[in-house]
This record gives sequence, structure tokens and C-alpha cells, in this order.
Amino acid sequence: MQFYPEAMPNYAKYNGNQHQLIYSLLASTIKLTLAHTKGI
Repeated sequence: MQFYPEAMPNYAKYNGNQHQLIYSLLASTIKLTLAHTKGI
């Protein structure tokens, strides 16, 4: 697999918002789960 550094900024720009959304959803889900289990 070849790596093209010059292609990465565009890839990151294109996927950045989508990944940020997924990661924030994951983080909030984990936080809610932890809070829920602590409550029990």
C-alpha cells in the first residue's frame, strides 16, 4: 500500500466533520453508559 502525504490534507478535510460527529456521539454514549452504571 503506497502512502501519498499530499493527498492526506484533502482526505482529512473531507472526512473531518463526519469523524468528529461519530467520535462525539461515541464519547457521549460512553459517558452516559458510565454515568448509568455508576448510578446503579
